[in-house]
Amino acid sequence: MAGKRKKIPKQVREAVWKRQYGGCIACINRGTQYHHVLPVSLGGNNSLPNIVLLCEQHHSLLHLGDLDTVLTILEYGYYLKNGELPTDIEQLKDLAEKIKKEHLSKSYEELKK
Repeated sequence: MAGKRKKIPKQVREAVWKRQYGGCIACINRGTQYHHVLPVSLGGNNSLPNIVLLCEQHHSLLHLGDLDTVLTILEYGYYLKNGELPTDIEQLKDLAEKIKKEHLSKSYEELKK
């Protein structure tokens, strides 16, 4: 992505924190890092349904391309957007693979900017 990424607005970060009770969506640890369900580089934005809170470990796993972590986050994001769990898991897996490739094409430090 060219240029500087827009910061997630404070009111969105606060709403995500409250929605998740301050916890990581992939485990029971305290969430410390905000993450876009659909990356900005793939058309994602800073809206509440597209932002999740993760612990440092799961955020790192995600950016290292751990498919289970990517799928967990996509399922949660789908639920936030649609109010139900996805029924077409193959479509979700295809998107997860695309996101995995996108994350692996960049360094973790670059994505944290």
